[in-house]
Order: sequence, then structure tokens, then C-alpha cells
Amino acid sequence: MGSTLSGQVALVTGGVHGVGRAIAETLMGAGARVAAGYARSWTAAEAFFVEHGTHGVSIHQGHLDLAEDCDRVVEEVLDRHGRLDILVNAAGVVSESMSLLEPAQRARAAEINLAGAYSMVRAVRTHMERNGHGRIIGITPVGDPPGLGSGTMATQATLTPHLADELQGTGVTIACIVPTVAITEPGTGARAELDTISRLVLRLAGPEGADHHGQVHRVADMTGQAIQHIETTKWSSQ
Repeated sequence: MGSTLSGQVALVTGGVHGVGRAIAETLMGAGARVAAGYARSWTAAEAFFVEHGTHGVSIHQGHLDLAEDCDRVVEEVLDRHGRLDILVNAAGVVSESMSLLEPAQRARAAEINLAGAYSMVRAVRTHMERNGHGRIIGITPVGDPPGLGSGTMATQATLTPHLADELQGTGVTIACIVPTVAITEPGTGARAELDTISRLVLRLAGPEGADHHGQVHRVADMTGQAIQHIETTKWSSQ
């Protein structure tokens, strides 16, 4: 895959399983050192580290609904790797039906899916702005299907153009990817979509990311070979 991201450090939340892991492995293949975040999946985190530890990866535990955890994880990454170039917000809560969740569960999911993503952006942007470069990429857990994910994470897509306006001229770019289906683990019939998302993240994380600032990419049913045709909603400065 080459070394297009050689020397750069990427923090991937939810990076030890599912779509987050696929993204983390793709970024590693491009030469990046990866810091993978997780909340409770120690077994998955340990397995990820055992498999990829020789590639300089690190794993970091934290709860996205706690702003202090987001700050701590970013500080851990900076202490461990000395820099942070890329943030991929891939963690999120997915539910088949909003109606099956208790109010407290819905509230916590919203904290993780939206407030958590925002807290991660807030935690990294000072460092990135100081360096005059950074890539921030959000991944929604689901696209159009009804349910918790589409109700809360769609707001992250809405938030992206507003954050793009704030970040304009800083050298830090932000973009969002909206999958068509909820992806928890490989082998669920969503391999083509995993590949498409991972390849698109690679484009957004590299030099081409500057051309995608503020864009929301909707994967639809595209394959990894047709990324260039993915429908986008382009940001324009107000």
C-alpha cells in the first residue's frame, strides 16, 4: 500500500474491532503509527496489540461520554508518540431500534455518538492547530436505516460543515463518512463496504484531505474501486 503516511500518528477511536480496526490496519499499511482507543473491549484490545504491537501501535482505554477521558487519551498518545496528525472518530453506539432503549440508554448513546466525537475534536485541535496540520475524520455507525445510530450520529455529519468553518485556514481539515449499514465485525457481508470506508479514510488522511475539507461522504452501495464516484456534500465558506 506504500508509505504515504510514513512518520505520522493516527488516533482511531473504536480502533480494536469492526470498522475502526479495519481503518487502523489500513492506516498502518500506509506507514502511520496507530493509537487505538477502546472503552470496554479489553479482549479485543489485547488481541489487536498482540497482532500489531511490533508495528508500534498503542492502545488507550477511555469512555467517550467523559470529556476528561478524551483529554487524557489524547495526552497519552502525545506522550507515547510525540505527535498526533490524524484523528478518526470511529467509535459509536448502534441499536436496531430506538424504541427498545430506555431513556437513560438513549441519553448515554447520544453522549458517546455526538458529544464524545466533539470532545475528541476539541481535545486534538489545539495540538493540530499549533502544528499547522491535521486530519479529522468522523465515521457514523449507520447511514439511512432507522434506529439510534441514524438519529444521533447523523448530527455528527451536520456538525462537520460548522467545524470546517471554524478550522478554515488552520491547516486542519475535517470530513465525515456515512456508511450504508451498521458494521460491527468483519465477515458480516459488509467486507466491500469496510474496504471502501478504509480506502476513503486513507485519501482523507493524506494530502488529498485538503480538497475534502468539510465534506460529508455517503458511501451508499459503492465498492472500494469506485470511491471517486461516492456522492459528496461539499462544504462552502459562508
